[in-house]
Amino acid sequence: TYTLARPIIIADVYGATFYGRISSVMAIFLTFAGTAAPFGAGVIFDLFDTYTPMLLLVTGFSIVSIALIWFLPSPSQEN
Repeated sequence: TYTLARPIIIADVYGATFYGRISSVMAIFLTFAGTAAPFGAGVIFDLFDTYTPMLLLVTGFSIVSIALIWFLPSPSQEN
């Protein structure tokens, strides 16, 4: 999903100079994830006959992502 928040945050945190490079690398991984996710969800559904394990997996990844983002130093703290 594309939102206006992503480019604004990237440009604000890393500067406009690196926006193109960072955005293109993110697009590669987001495209791969968006392509592989339905297949992975289908495989998990076929194995377990329910989407519950997939929902738990996505919830777990979301919690880990939130924790990693929360504890990352802000760019002003790195200098």
